[in-house]
Amino acid sequence: MSEQEQFIHRIKDIAVRCSVRLNYILTPINVYELFDALKEADYEITAPSLPPRPPHAPMNISFSGPFAKKDETIFDGNTDRAFFGALNNAFDLSYASLNDLMRIIHEELGVDLSKNISFYEIQSSLSCSSRKNPIEEISGVFDDCTIISKINGILKEETSLYNLKIVPRGAVPNQSNWFEITIEPDNVNPARFNIRVIFRNENPLVFEEFGNNMLNFLDMILQEIES
Repeated sequence: MSEQEQFIHRIKDIAVRCSVRLNYILTPINVYELFDALKEADYEITAPSLPPRPPHAPMNISFSGPFAKKDETIFDGNTDRAFFGALNNAFDLSYASLNDLMRIIHEELGVDLSKNISFYEIQSSLSCSSRKNPIEEISGVFDDCTIISKINGILKEETSLYNLKIVPRGAVPNQSNWFEITIEPDNVNPARFNIRVIFRNENPLVFEEFGNNMLNFLDMILQEIES
């Protein structure tokens, strides 16, 4: 069994949401038409019932939150903030479902969302068993930090940091190209790590490359922590 196969075997409770943030100020999607198109494509509409459709003029209304389901994928969105996302337990499944949603919107509603994407985003969470003691391993990462010894002197107590948060150096979180990987011991089960990942990028190729390699990246980071 390879290192990555061993890592995948240690994972549970994984969720991966792929989404797009659009450039539209007003999303040009008629929700009634969207839901009708999704029903025709065998999607289950899970959003609350819409108000009665007006008989003469089209009416666009906004919605926020989960709105549809197909197989194991849950679709959500926020028309005011111009977000659409797909949630499953693997990147490839979520991303393929998101692309299928955008295809339906293009073919059935005549709106090509792919031409108006501000950025792509991954939000993922998972739990992973540890080969060692997560609290000790995370603490050990910061053993050589001079600030820890200074804080020990201030508080008159041996201290450590409890989690590891990795971000691009010098970058500001509120931008289109950003990532954040947080690794910390599970509060309930101290033999496991909780891992959260946020990755945003304007370039779909960069987004796909990270998504396809995300588990491999996490495996290598944990190998360094546990070494």
